[in-house]
Amino acid sequence: MNGCLKKLLEESPSTQAACISLNKLIKWSENKKMNINSLTQNKNEKVFIQIGESTKHSQEDQVKKQSLSEIIKEQFILLTPVSKREISIFFRLLSVLISAGVPITTALESIEEEIKNQKLKFITNHLIKTIQKGGDFSDGVKKYASVFGESTLGVIQAAETSGHFSKIMARLAKETEESSALTSKIKGAMIYPVSILLILIASFVVIMTMVIPKLVTIFGDKEDLPMQTRILINISDVMINSGQHIALGVALVIFLFISWKNTISGRLQWENFTFSLPVIGTLRKKIILAKFTSSLASLVSAGVPIIKSLDLCSKSVGSEIYKRSLRKVKDKVSKGEKIGENLKKDKHLYPTILSGMISLGEKVAKVDEVSERISSFYEEEVKDLIKGLNSAIEPIVIVVIGVVIGFFVASIMQPIMNIANKVSGG
Repeated sequence: MNGCLKKLLEESPSTQAACISLNKLIKWSENKKMNINSLTQNKNEKVFIQIGESTKHSQEDQVKKQSLSEIIKEQFILLTPVSKREISIFFRLLSVLISAGVPITTALESIEEEIKNQKLKFITNHLIKTIQKGGDFSDGVKKYASVFGESTLGVIQAAETSGHFSKIMARLAKETEESSALTSKIKGAMIYPVSILLILIASFVVIMTMVIPKLVTIFGDKEDLPMQTRILINISDVMINSGQHIALGVALVIFLFISWKNTISGRLQWENFTFSLPVIGTLRKKIILAKFTSSLASLVSAGVPIIKSLDLCSKSVGSEIYKRSLRKVKDKVSKGEKIGENLKKDKHLYPTILSGMISLGEKVAKVDEVSERISSFYEEEVKDLIKGLNSAIEPIVIVVIGVVIGFFVASIMQPIMNIANKVSGG
């Protein structure tokens, strides 16, 4: 059959041309089909890529939203205050678990489950992650030195190299507990006078804005009223007519005072003023000295070099004046001089008993023990001062309340009595 077909093609050129055209058509259709399939495949690939890219973008957007929400949540958590008592409990639990042979990461995980404060829980989780990544415990604490304190960070860094980590944690817990108790006593002593002052201010505002205006209509002509009554009425008129301006003025004064106090010169001037006050200045100095000697005892006993100990103490005393003074002492000690000799030069900041005992501690190489005893002494002094301050404040507050109430009663009742006398006489 192939031979016949071949013969037919040879004999008929038109048939040969038709076959050639048919072959071309078949090849063209096959190529077209391949192009269509390729185009369809490319379109499918493009659609798949676009879907993949959109999915990827949506996942990235979701991650960004999650990370943004986590950052916002983290910022809110970090605004939560952490009390000294909570920090002392943290150190106490850590000390107990480490001394029992529990690995530090396991100990921190156990503590994290028991912590109620969200900020301290977040910090504990950060400490765990830091250690799991190969960092030290102090590396995690360093990020939150504002919570634990610069001196505490120095003690922890020394504890990691000394091999007495659990013992030093127990010491930190004890010192934090004592500091917390002292702070609570100071706050407790201030609650009574501050609450009385707030009640007096609230009562004054209510009387001036609500009571006095109603009595003005009864009193009649101001010229016939006593001097103290006219003063009250004038103050009441000013508060009613210009109350918003007064409130804004008070807020502006408070803002300017806080801004000024946050400057270095403002802090120095304010501290000089508070130190010059009879009872408050003495109390504040003794609180600072108790903190300074307590921090110095902790750092030196932990094995921190004396120069670094003085530097950390200067950062943790909470006073710009004492901070500058201790930095000068540190510079002198780094040149080979003694601590006690340099403290004696500032007798208005460091009593002779303090500088003398520290000089004695330097001679016998027991600066930490001597500093701890000085700290205990000043803490007792602070407690006694607070008790005396409470005893003195109560009668002063009673006298102030009596004077204020007497002034208001005389200012209001005297014109009322005058009106009653006129009515009965008429």
